[in-house]
Amino acid sequence: MSCGTQEQNTAMLWVTLFFEGEKPPENITLHGSHDFNSGGEIGSVSAASAAFAPFIGKQFKRVVNTLTIA
Repeated sequence: MSCGTQEQNTAMLWVTLFFEGEKPPENITLHGSHDFNSGGEIGSVSAASAAFAPFIGKQFKRVVNTLTIA
């Protein structure tokens, strides 16, 4: 997380997940925001390797340890 604002109680979020098994590993990159009050995160898939390319542009939401891409 970076680039947060106290006024809006939020921070910019970006994360790349790597999935082992392939060489090079498949990956998916998420961009969005993190809410300091709830700990929740929302945003969209901004980039992905071929296996996950259909998810590019899809919205994501993370609550606690559950990530949902729809």
